[in-house]
Amino acid sequence: FLIGLEEDTPLRLRFFQIMGDYADQTRENLDHIAQQFQRDLNLAARLEPIHWEPNVLGRWQDASYGVSPPPDKAIDLGRPGVLARCLDQIAQAVDRISAIVGEINSRNARP
Repeated sequence: FLIGLEEDTPLRLRFFQIMGDYADQTRENLDHIAQQFQRDLNLAARLEPIHWEPNVLGRWQDASYGVSPPPDKAIDLGRPGVLARCLDQIAQAVDRISAIVGEINSRNARP
């Protein structure tokens, strides 16, 4: 949806400006989780589970008030909010996976 908009559309520019750090943070967090799956459980157990609450939807809601609507009236202005909510749900899943793996590792690590 947003990628399909013209590059200079204020809605598109603002969304990607607000969410610009999300991809890097996601990559870092998934790398951290991958490290939690090490064969050496003692090393893996030393990695603290991540806690991630990016609040993408809240950031978008705060930032979207000043965005002028696109000239095409067929564009649903609520869709970026849905995308932001989905990104928050991905972050929550990453957080839960890390916590579960951390708990498994701490139970299985040798004293």
